[in-house]
Order: sequence, then structure tokens, then C-alpha cells
Amino acid sequence: MGTPQHVSVMAMLPPLWLMCVLWGFATATGEDCKDNVTVHVYNLLYSKKIPPSIYVPLIAGFNASVHAGRKRLPAGVSLTLLHPPSLELSALPGWLSGNVKRLNERDIPIVVGPVGDLPLLTFLPVLNEHNAVAFSPFTGSSTLRVWNKNLYFITASPTAELLALLRYAVTQLRLERLGFMYLQGISFGDEEYRLTVNALSNIGRGLCGLFTVKSSIAGAAPDAEFNAA
Repeated sequence: MGTPQHVSVMAMLPPLWLMCVLWGFATATGEDCKDNVTVHVYNLLYSKKIPPSIYVPLIAGFNASVHAGRKRLPAGVSLTLLHPPSLELSALPGWLSGNVKRLNERDIPIVVGPVGDLPLLTFLPVLNEHNAVAFSPFTGSSTLRVWNKNLYFITASPTAELLALLRYAVTQLRLERLGFMYLQGISFGDEEYRLTVNALSNIGRGLCGLFTVKSSIAGAAPDAEFNAA
């Protein structure tokens, strides 16, 4: 048993919500538009840190939604979907910046994603430079979940999700014993453990058990430590 994946299909469903945003935005743009407008959507949901079995079906569904919705776009508005030529993070900001620079004033750049704290930090300067917006970026921690004119989050932060689970376990399930398991040294775990301890302490509760192992973004935690538990 290796390191649990921190990204699930359900957690990455927000791009389906994004389609509603795109169509609504394009419709509003087209109502008063006298010249042709092209909305350029840059898909950055790819990641070397996520198994293809997760992001490939998601992107396929997103592409199908885009294709099916083209006929509903208002007159004068078109939508172009672009995919990165490589999964190498170091090459992507330059690719995005180069594409956006070639757009004319009537074109609108929109980014879907990216996935992960480090990729999001890497793209922020490019988004700010070109006044572009990243819809539904997915982060593994709550560190970047602050107001930013270039970011449009449409999911709850990891911290909010944790607090919601704690509240449900205590007030709805009325569990008398709660344990906590987390991985050390990655974007999600250490801070959330401290938050859990403080939240339970405020209501006179505590954890009945704790399991934690050291891990890293670059690799899985040792199987032996999981099996020994």
C-alpha cells in the first residue's frame, strides 16, 4: 500500500461547472459585441503528479462538453481550446505567455487549472502580467486560498473540507472516538493535523489515535510503515 492519492475524480469535477461559466460569459460578451470575439481556453489540468487514469477521462469529458456547446455560442463569439505541448512545468509558463501575447485586443484568454500548489505559484506571474484568470485551480493545501484577482476558486479549500468533515462526525454521526492519519512533508497534512487538534480541543475533545509517516511529493511513503500499522 503506497501513498494515498490526494486527488480524486470528484474533487476535480469543477471544470464541468466551468462550462456554465464559459457559456454565460460568452453570451454576455456576445450581446453587445459588434466585432468577432474569440475566447481562448488554455487547459492546464494536466500534471505529472497525477495518474493519467484520473486526468485523461476528466479532460476527455471537458473536451466533449466544449464541442457539444459550440452551437449554443452567440453570434460573433467563438471558443478555442488549447492544450500544453508538454507536461514539463518549467516550459508551460513560457508557452502560455507566448500564446497570450499573440492575441489581439478582442481575444479573451482563460486558463482552466492548473493542478497543484507549485504549478499555481509558477503561473501566477504570467496570469498577472496578461491580466488573465485561472478558473478552478486545484490546490493540495489552503495556503494559496486567498483573494487574488487572477484566481477564481469554485471549490471549498482543503481546510474548509476538513472542518466540514469534523463537524459532521461530531454533530451528526456523534462519534465518540476520532482518529487521524496524515502524511508528513507534503502540502496537505501537518497543518491540518494541528487544526484538527485545536478544533477538537475547543469542544473538550481529543483524538483517540494518530498514525503518520514521512512522505514527499517526489515519491510514496514506504509500504513497510503502512503494513506495520
